[in-house]
Amino acid sequence: MFNNRQNRLIRYLLQVILVALFLFYPLASTIATPEYSGQTDRACSYCHENYDGGGTLTVNGETFRSAGYVMGSESRSLWSGLSLRFFTGFLHVLAAVIWFGTIFYIHLFVKPKSLTSGLPKKERVLGWVCIIVVGVTGIILTVFRINEIDEIWTTTFGIVWIVKVSFFLLMVAIAAVATTRLNRRMREEYEKAKAGPVSAADGKEGRPAHIVYSGQIYDVSESRLWKDGVHMRRHYAGNDLTEAMSGAPHGPEALEKVKKIGSAPSEEKGRISKPARIFVGMAYVILGFMLVILLCVAYWNWGPPLVTAYKPVSSSCADCHIDISPKQVMDFNRSKMSATMTCADCHGSGHSNADDVKKAVLPTIATCGECHPDQAEQYLSGKHALGLVALEAMPYTHMQPAAFIEGQKGCGGCHTLGLTDETVRESEGRKYYRYGMDCQNCHTRHAFSKAEASEPEACMTCHMGFDHAQWEMWSGSKHGVTYLMNRAIEPESRYRAPKCQTCHMPDGDHRVFSAWGFLAVRLPENDEEWMNYRTIILKGLGVLDPEGNPTERLEVVKAGKVARLTEEEFNAERNRYTEICARCHTPYFVQENIKNADQMIKEADKLFSEAIEIVAGLYSDGIIPARGDYQAYPDLLTFYDVNTKVEQVLYEMFMDHRMKTFQGAFHINYDYSTWYGYAKMKKDLTEIRELAQEMRSKSAK
Repeated sequence: MFNNRQNRLIRYLLQVILVALFLFYPLASTIATPEYSGQTDRACSYCHENYDGGGTLTVNGETFRSAGYVMGSESRSLWSGLSLRFFTGFLHVLAAVIWFGTIFYIHLFVKPKSLTSGLPKKERVLGWVCIIVVGVTGIILTVFRINEIDEIWTTTFGIVWIVKVSFFLLMVAIAAVATTRLNRRMREEYEKAKAGPVSAADGKEGRPAHIVYSGQIYDVSESRLWKDGVHMRRHYAGNDLTEAMSGAPHGPEALEKVKKIGSAPSEEKGRISKPARIFVGMAYVILGFMLVILLCVAYWNWGPPLVTAYKPVSSSCADCHIDISPKQVMDFNRSKMSATMTCADCHGSGHSNADDVKKAVLPTIATCGECHPDQAEQYLSGKHALGLVALEAMPYTHMQPAAFIEGQKGCGGCHTLGLTDETVRESEGRKYYRYGMDCQNCHTRHAFSKAEASEPEACMTCHMGFDHAQWEMWSGSKHGVTYLMNRAIEPESRYRAPKCQTCHMPDGDHRVFSAWGFLAVRLPENDEEWMNYRTIILKGLGVLDPEGNPTERLEVVKAGKVARLTEEEFNAERNRYTEICARCHTPYFVQENIKNADQMIKEADKLFSEAIEIVAGLYSDGIIPARGDYQAYPDLLTFYDVNTKVEQVLYEMFMDHRMKTFQGAFHINYDYSTWYGYAKMKKDLTEIRELAQEMRSKSAK
């Protein structure tokens, strides 16, 4: 028990500690420090005009500050989950204050030696409740603070967190020993030590009630406060109560009202058992650990960062280009690469002035592969890397304007892919326009941001429009709408719906492939009816001749990997996708949706094959002149380079409406499958029938 003065002091100390820890506990998710620069793809120059940080803020810096030190959708919103964080943080601090406050109180007022007779049960229970609450809430708060696991050992917060948790666990281990085995031994030793001249005078069954205080024996038998040898339900006659007196609300003056018998034997004065001495030592060790933990909390708030910001390596290239192309320099200095690399690492050192610009080496996949070998290997095993191969395989590509293909102002703008190494740049087409390479299409130069490449808009540049409207389909689907809405209103929940990379680049795999491929053609086909449709389509693609035999184009299809030509290959890609779908949906749900999407291809092929046969009939009957030695079928791969309207309608049916029919089905956009796809194919077929009839009528006259 404590006296009034001590009670007031304790309450005051607890209030001060509670307010201090509550105010200064680091609740903010992200602050603008060099450490934050080290955690992200942003160098200090992203927010500061000065590359080293500080000083005038850029537009990005002003946005970052006004948003509460939150970097767009990359970090958790400052106010997201605030109620949970506030409540959890309050419990964490409250439990820590009770636990730490008790430790402080024992050392400042009670003194550890006063507890050598053992720890009271209520205090032990309270202590363990506090320990458990501190541990559980600490884990929750850490999950809020740490975005990625590697931040634990690469950030100031993480490094200090490791120290703090280590000392916390040591304190828990010591508490476990002290409250179990050591506490039991202390009680046993205390019981032995208190046995003496007063042990038999316990006030029970008519026996006298004697106590020992400060080496003197007192008779409390006549005191009404010691009925049956018990005082305040916690102190018992027949014991030495010297230590207990320090916790009483009164002092030794209360003993002046009872009879003093004499001195106790000298050997009982001040004796401390071995377990009690160990306990005292542990108490001071715990006090030291507690101070270290408080130091960690202070370091989080006011200590210097233990990691440095990404600072650009100085180079003569940057000194010159800051005047010629300042945005290039600013972008590169925002990237992580600028901390260890200079322009020369990718562009070589041959270019040094305005007269030798062509000596600047332009990077290829091999260049990126020097630092990112896994990603380069994955990319080269996928279909993106074959983009230029597929374009050059088209029979009429060589007849297009150079600016359209080689100049990358048309199809060549997206299909500038497959630049494996420097030798490819020596080809005739690359010499016409030497710029462009694979990786930068998603990791836009010169920032090369992973965060930017991870957003679906990175795919939008190429995957939109006429024959591959995947962006429009996805962004208007429930998947896309859910992702984009959550990214705007609740960023940390945006992954409850998939983006492009979720399905096509699972777990960051740069191998981009799909089961059906761009043409939605596979071999073999077990459905005989569907195989008949597909045979006609393959004839239209020039892969089979009119008799159904393979042509040289089959090798081009293999090289470009635009179709799956074995059942094993198709199933491997299909299983890869269904496993991704099953992360969110049940297997049966996935199976049914995939089956129905496949059937949409069959229905589209039914209409398309009829249209091909109608136009093929015009060829075989000589109504449409044959093209030299080309087979008596319309060549679907000539695209718009045809001589009749009926062929152009057929091309549009193939490259626009058939594509949207099956792509819309797989991208969960039913409006595209219907009105931009299947309905348009029916319209095309009607128009092709009428045009063919008109052409036959004219030819008969």
